[in-house]
Amino acid sequence: MADALLKPSVSSDDRYRVLLVDDSAVARGFIRKFVDQSDAARVVATANNGEHALSALDKNDVDIVILDLEMPVMDGLTALPLILEKKPSVQVIVTSALSLRNAEIGLAALEKGAADFLAKPETSANMVGEYARQLIDKITHLGEARHKLKKAPRQTSTTRKSAAPPPSVAAHSLSLREMPTEAPEAIAIGSSTGGPNALRELLPQLSPKIHQPIFITQHMPAKFTQLLADSLDALSGRPTQEATDGMPVRSGNAYVAPGGFHLCIRHSNAGPVLQTVDTPPENFCKPAVDPMLRSLIDVYGRRLFVIILTGMGSDGLIGGRQVVENGGALIAQDQDSSVVWGMPGAVAEAGLCSFVGPLDELAVTINRIALGSR
Repeated sequence: MADALLKPSVSSDDRYRVLLVDDSAVARGFIRKFVDQSDAARVVATANNGEHALSALDKNDVDIVILDLEMPVMDGLTALPLILEKKPSVQVIVTSALSLRNAEIGLAALEKGAADFLAKPETSANMVGEYARQLIDKITHLGEARHKLKKAPRQTSTTRKSAAPPPSVAAHSLSLREMPTEAPEAIAIGSSTGGPNALRELLPQLSPKIHQPIFITQHMPAKFTQLLADSLDALSGRPTQEATDGMPVRSGNAYVAPGGFHLCIRHSNAGPVLQTVDTPPENFCKPAVDPMLRSLIDVYGRRLFVIILTGMGSDGLIGGRQVVENGGALIAQDQDSSVVWGMPGAVAEAGLCSFVGPLDELAVTINRIALGSR
């Protein structure tokens, strides 16, 4: 059985090479079918547990591993660090049915180096449509990021417009705006692929003296966002909660958009309050960054400071442009420290940013601006 599972593909095309690891033959069949039918990727090997996956890596050149978390013999969470030790540059997408227990395991997998998580549909009949689109999209962006790493040096941090940019930045012709001259009233953060780890690194570096509320939209399914908020609360020492509808906005607190809803903010007689909005996805995401930014502009106007972190796609680009047009400011994570330079790259290359840099320099910049220091 193992030999059949590990049989490599003989195709020589240049699509991204996928190792599919799942103990369900039905799931492997569905996933392999729509991966192989895509223009982006092809399955070069399959395995039904973690041990077989490690053997498959010895026999196949792989860009992406799709890794089920619940398997006999060796589960996905056990196999993950061994996979990354054997092939450090491979991108791992973990997948499982969505439950609180699996959300906890999935978040642990992201902490251990998985690039992204995708919840399995409840039935095999649903393993098409949106699930297939999301999986191919993740494979495409992560495969592209891995190939760029092989072909060229990654972007380093940029500084103010007056400073000479590094060669990689000059190649992208990034134009940086002036930094804001006054402290903001609110801070917003948008992130996707690689975002949980970026947030866990960034938030603890923010000064406890920062009194502005912090609003966070991380592309994540339900159950994950509550666990992420709990994790950020413990790591940062800043009160951090998953947003609930009608929750009052308090100074110095951080709020995470709940999975399956957009996070918005509205005026009330008692001050700003949170809204969790069940409107259609935007940029294929729910929660999405753009609706959060639109609502924040309505409440805080030009006194809004936005940070776009690692993530695929361009969510935050339209909202970020509106922020800048209304007098607010935006900074973004650089390519070197991003898992995928999609969202931050979109706002950076659109000329919307006042600064583009790695996470530690973003933290310094946020502290300086939020505390009113030029």
